[in-house]
Amino acid sequence: MFSDIVRDINKFSNNTMARNLFLTIGAVEDKGPATPAKSARAIQAFLRCDALDMEYLRLDNGSSLSREEHVTALSLADLLQRANASPVA
Repeated sequence: MFSDIVRDINKFSNNTMARNLFLTIGAVEDKGPATPAKSARAIQAFLRCDALDMEYLRLDNGSSLSREEHVTALSLADLLQRANASPVA
């Protein structure tokens, strides 16, 4: 289950798994091959559909180890509150 994968990635702070999940999202949504650009577009589209305005979100490699990747504190708080309120928390 997707929620189990995300829980494992976050619990152990596994950057390699986070990167692979990021690329997989793009490849599944926009057909392979996987690219960071496809993944970023897929995630941005999902957030828009879920009414999460993350105007300043910049995704680069999916593991947050990039100096190009950033998000505002308010956007991150909104995302975490929404995730916590979801059925899978």
